[in-house]
Amino acid sequence: MREVNESILAVASVRGPYSVSMGSREDLHLSIVKAHLESRLHRQLKRVLEHSDNGPTHDIETDDDLRPLIAAEVKELVPREFLAVKNQVRHDRGFNSEKLKQRWTILLMADALDGRLAPTPAFPDDLDSEVMAFWLAQGFEITSKTDREDMWKLDHSLSPRVPVRVKGLAKDVEPYLVTLEDFGIDETRSYTLPTTSNRDHNMAMSALFAIGSRTRGALCKGHTPTRGQTPGIDLVFGYGQVRTGKADAVVERVQMWLDGPMSANLVNSLTNAQADERHAVLWLSTEPEIDTALEKGVAFRPDLPLNIPVGLDVVWIFLESVAWRYDGSWQASVVELAHD
Repeated sequence: MREVNESILAVASVRGPYSVSMGSREDLHLSIVKAHLESRLHRQLKRVLEHSDNGPTHDIETDDDLRPLIAAEVKELVPREFLAVKNQVRHDRGFNSEKLKQRWTILLMADALDGRLAPTPAFPDDLDSEVMAFWLAQGFEITSKTDREDMWKLDHSLSPRVPVRVKGLAKDVEPYLVTLEDFGIDETRSYTLPTTSNRDHNMAMSALFAIGSRTRGALCKGHTPTRGQTPGIDLVFGYGQVRTGKADAVVERVQMWLDGPMSANLVNSLTNAQADERHAVLWLSTEPEIDTALEKGVAFRPDLPLNIPVGLDVVWIFLESVAWRYDGSWQASVVELAHD
C-alpha cells in the first residue's frame, strides 16, 4: 500500500528537529546511538573530536582500557533533496494574491528513502544473439540486462540531486495560474483545454507547461476561497512511501547503499581507526518500515544476510525504536529514545 503524507503546510511526518545543515545531521542522533551501544556492548564510549591528517575519522570509540578497542561511525541515510525541499517549504509557504481569484495549493513532492534505494527489479534476460543482431540491423537500440541493472543502480542511490527551487516559486507561477483561471482550469493534472480558438488552446498549454517546468511537475489545484481565506498560493510538502511490513526490504536498501559510492566515507573513516572492531551505524530517516518496527518491536527482524564491506566488522541499523546488529547473524533490541 502506498502511503502519501501531505502534511500540514510543509511539515511532513518526518520525526525529529531536522535542519537544512547537512554536515552535522548525524549529531542529531549521536546521543541516542551512543547510549544504545553502551547498553548493548556494556562499554563506556566517548565522542571523537580530533581530526586526522590521514583522512576522515570515526565518531565514537570505547573509553576504557579494555579490549577489544571499538570504533563506530554514524551515518544517516536520507535523501538530501528531501530535506532541502522540506526545509525550504517550511520557510516559504506561499502568499496572498491580488491577481488570482482562487486559493491554489501546490504540492511539492520528494522521494523518501524507499524511492531512492529501490532494489533492482528482475529485468528480463538478454535476447538470443541472432535475434539481437536482427533487431540491431533494423536500427533498434538494444540495452543489455547488465546495462539496465547498472542504469537502475546509478539512478537509485542517495547521490545528491538538484531539488526544485522553492524560493520565488509561488511568484513565478502566479501569472500562469491567472491564465488557467481565465480558461476555467483549476487543476494541473485533470483539465479541459479551451476549444474557442487555437490561440486560447496554445495559451493554456503554454501556461501548463511553464507551471510544470518550474514546479517539476507538482500538482497544483485551486478552489474558491472559504470564509477567512483570500485568493493566493499555498506551498505544501509531501512524499509517498511503500510500506511492505518486511524487514528484509530494509536490508535490501541498506545493501544498495553499502554497495554504492556514498558508503566510501564511512568505510574510510573506520579503516583509518586504530581499533580491533569497526562498527558502522546507519540511522534510517524517512524509512517506511519505522512504523512497522514501532508496532512489532524486536519481533521485527530480518533474515536476509548482509554483505559487509571489507574493513568493517559490525553493521548497526537504527529504525528509531528498534536497532538491528549484524555481524554474521541478526540481533534486535529496543531503543530508548530521548525525550525533551
